[in-house]
Amino acid sequence: MAKSGINRILSIFCCFLIGISLFYGCGTPGQLTGGPKDTKPPKVLKMEPKDLSTNFTAKKIVIQFDEYFKINNQQKEFSISPELERQPELKVKKKFLEINFMDSLEKNTTYTLNFGKSIGDINEGNVIKNFTYVFSTGPTLDSLSCLLYTSDAADER
Repeated sequence: MAKSGINRILSIFCCFLIGISLFYGCGTPGQLTGGPKDTKPPKVLKMEPKDLSTNFTAKKIVIQFDEYFKINNQQKEFSISPELERQPELKVKKKFLEINFMDSLEKNTTYTLNFGKSIGDINEGNVIKNFTYVFSTGPTLDSLSCLLYTSDAADER
């Protein structure tokens, strides 16, 4: 009888020790740091149709990023040139940006979508600066540059 009582006390004591060691030994107390701070803006992985496309006929553009992002100050930062009567609709869907055209596009015209500083990651707000998307509804892209002649250049001709 004494032997079974000692065994019982030893088993209770062992369970107690195991319980205490699991409680105190299962983790190191301390503040979680969350890793290094994110300093990079979202990166474009894919554009459909591709940037600098010609003979563009799509009704929407889909741009995929490598991380979750948000659109900031859309009214101030986003513009399209030449202007449309109705601005395109920008929709964020997880890591994708959908740009839906509400108006029909002019033929043989090069369009530039300027996002300024409107696209930034969700957590740190790191923005892609001066992000643009260019396409043409015609067979070529307009260079958007002007050739200026001065009176000296005209005299040399």
